[in-house]
Amino acid sequence: MRNGAPPQGDPSNRWPWIAVLLGVLVVGVAVAIFLLNRSNTVNINIEGTPTPNPLAGAASPGPPPTLVPPTLAPSASLVPSPTPPPSPTAQPTPTARPTLPPTPTPLTVQVAAPTVPAATPAQAPATGQSPVPGGPAAGTPTGTGPGASTPAAATQPTAPQPTATPPIGQVAAGGGLGNTRSDIDAAYGAPVGETPNHLVVYRKNNFEYHVQLVPDLNGRAGLVATAPQNGQPIALEQAQADAHRLLPRDAQPPNPTPEGSAQFVAERYTSASLAQALSLNSPDFMIVYARDAQGRITRWVLGPGDDPNALLQQGS
Repeated sequence: MRNGAPPQGDPSNRWPWIAVLLGVLVVGVAVAIFLLNRSNTVNINIEGTPTPNPLAGAASPGPPPTLVPPTLAPSASLVPSPTPPPSPTAQPTPTARPTLPPTPTPLTVQVAAPTVPAATPAQAPATGQSPVPGGPAAGTPTGTGPGASTPAAATQPTAPQPTATPPIGQVAAGGGLGNTRSDIDAAYGAPVGETPNHLVVYRKNNFEYHVQLVPDLNGRAGLVATAPQNGQPIALEQAQADAHRLLPRDAQPPNPTPEGSAQFVAERYTSASLAQALSLNSPDFMIVYARDAQGRITRWVLGPGDDPNALLQQGS
């Protein structure tokens, strides 16, 4: 062995050659595979027309076909056609909400009180008008059924008719308080005079009656004052018997409790008929008996009011 020289037959010198041979071998195998596969290649027509007999073409040896660029049809245009815009999508039509029918209003019917017709059906005019003034015309439907109408007279209140006040007769017995002038004259006879206070003077059965007629001398007895003709005082019971005879028939209470003092005794009453006959605001009236020093009755007065002193003064 020489110094610095590799020994002959060293394996490290053979590896490059082995690699070269292997590369040549690989290339050769690849060429062989290429040639074998080229003979089995199927011709593909780029124009889209298939080969009629691929097996026959593959079996025919020859040079490889030349690729020819496809020829476009004459009618074909290279300019791209504009794409039409998409049609707008139809919007859904909103469905209208159903309209509810109006709530029916209840029919209010006012029925007027029946009115007595002024004429009989035989006397009613033949023009189709109602025989009652203000009433519904003949043939006009009335009532509360469907399709009925309310007459005009039924919707308007009828004005109340004035009621005639019956005449008032005599309120009391003959010659009593509230009676008429004719009754006073019939009860006491013809008048004999008149007092300074314009009271009409009558005399009968030892008593003298002073009557105030209202609203005039032909009116009614609004006050009756009585006294003995001889001027002699009498007992209270005797004076009450004559005074109670002149009371209105509806005088209440029938037996009042007397009240008074050393100068008079008073009895208080109410009478609706007297207030109506004399057009008074109050039904109150009274009897006042005047006393002397011994307590006997010198005169008595019947008249409306509630003041004994005022009534005695008025009947003097």
